[in-house]
Amino acid sequence: MQLAKETLEEVPGQMLSYFRRNGITPLPTSEEARRLLQQKLATQRSLGGGMPQEKDDFWAQKKEKFLQSLQN
Repeated sequence: MQLAKETLEEVPGQMLSYFRRNGITPLPTSEEARRLLQQKLATQRSLGGGMPQEKDDFWAQKKEKFLQSLQN
């Protein structure tokens, strides 16, 4: 029982440390902050920031193969 209690006392500090190391921040608490975050995320997605390069390459290869099959 003592081990469980001591372990549970360590968890919050470890979680906070993990979040800080990985740049994870809490969700905004005000409506204005939520709107700003949504605008920032929408801008990133519209600029292509939401899609990793591997997916771009994959679809570019698929497109190229499709166009080649049309020419043949």
